[in-house]
Amino acid sequence: MMWAGVICWLLVADGPVAPKPMDPFPPTLRAFLQQEPAALPNHVGYLKELARLPELAATETAWWRARTKSALRNLDTQFDEVLGESPEAQSRFDTFYAHLRENPELRSAVENLVRTELDKAKASPEMTRAVQYLRGHPDVAMRFLTNPSQVRPLPEALQGAYDAFLEDPEWMASLRTAFQAVLDTPEAYEAVLPWWEQLEKLGVATSESGEGLPTELYQHPRELWLWHLRNINRARNDETRPWIRYWNRLIHRDPLLAQEYGPFINQLLQEPEQLRQHLATLQDLQTADAEPWPPKMKPPTLPPLDMSHPALRMQQRMNHPEVDSPGAATRPAMKIPQRPVPPVFPEFPRPETKQGNEKSTGPTFPTFPEFPTGKRSTEKGRTPQRPQK
Repeated sequence: MMWAGVICWLLVADGPVAPKPMDPFPPTLRAFLQQEPAALPNHVGYLKELARLPELAATETAWWRARTKSALRNLDTQFDEVLGESPEAQSRFDTFYAHLRENPELRSAVENLVRTELDKAKASPEMTRAVQYLRGHPDVAMRFLTNPSQVRPLPEALQGAYDAFLEDPEWMASLRTAFQAVLDTPEAYEAVLPWWEQLEKLGVATSESGEGLPTELYQHPRELWLWHLRNINRARNDETRPWIRYWNRLIHRDPLLAQEYGPFINQLLQEPEQLRQHLATLQDLQTADAEPWPPKMKPPTLPPLDMSHPALRMQQRMNHPEVDSPGAATRPAMKIPQRPVPPVFPEFPRPETKQGNEKSTGPTFPTFPEFPTGKRSTEKGRTPQRPQK
């Protein structure tokens, strides 16, 4: 009945309206919409979609309440960002839930398998990791669930839970039966197994940073089913689903807005008059030539988010074109004048040098001729004798 009242208020004909209490517009949301006017149609369209689909509103608000836990909110943000960065993973995820929504038999088989897994997996992260591995490798799963000793070498994901499987053969047989029921559904090979294979790859890729969202949800079955039903109801409309996801990604990129937006939405949906007044306030902010929501085009691709930092430190970033930053200003290069070259004095002529290899080390003098020398006596100790008279 509450949702019928909401829709009636939104569609009521023009007429006198009594004064109502002030719209509790969160300051963070108001500042965000003023800074990014292009995001306003997404907020308005999301509210109208919740008013149009009561089941979607119920699962969305339930998940907003579950996200008040910071640990779950951070893991949900991380998982959503990983999907957003991989078009293939996002496509397999959407195909999986679209087929579950359209095929009750397939949905029943998948949910029965999950319930069977939870009998053991909810008590042990090692068992959760093991059943996720088996879903991602169906051929290994059927051999292992028939006789664990048939799988050698044993994959690392199964080693920690190997003894637990052997200790409960009855549960292992139930798990094999539930798995076989999924494989007997023709659409399983088109929609289910591709996503489970992709989910296993995503789990391996994020294992270094701790347990991911699927492992955490298996430890908290209540939140697991809320998350599952939310995705089922989002699959009702292929046109609004990508824009709802885009709007939610913008919200969780602003830490303060991510904390306040969910409680605000819950408050609006519990008070139909506040929802009506809030939409009236948004109408004043929206331009007259605003396009209908959802747009026919695909949502913009958001830039990758640095997941190495905690979610509380993440900063919201819209899809602005990236502009090269000019960087820090640099001082102009100063031209230092060169020293004047000293004048070159003329060289005095140098005297001629001797021919040959000898080098002159100083000035030369004229060479005098050599005079003949007298012959010296070769006889030693004799003196010339005087002639005799």
